[in-house]
Amino acid sequence: MMRASCDGERYSVDLTARDSEIVVTLSEAIAEIEEVEPGSLPPLERTVSGEHLEALACSSDPVRITFEYHSYRVTVRGEDELQLEPLD
Repeated sequence: MMRASCDGERYSVDLTARDSEIVVTLSEAIAEIEEVEPGSLPPLERTVSGEHLEALACSSDPVRITFEYHSYRVTVRGEDELQLEPLD
């Protein structure tokens, strides 16, 4: 289950409650924000390797990964939080 909140500037997704891979969670979050189907988004693999992203997000070390995908600055903070900030 995805739990998301918005502070007016960025969206935050609690990854501790996710029941799927981070790639799926990310696609679902953006699709929900934009009110589109996840399949209509460009493949994330064109931006970042989903396999590597999952490995880093599940690392026991504190990790922070930031990249741009589909009009958003995406920040993954370890296995706890995903932030989506619209690019202007």
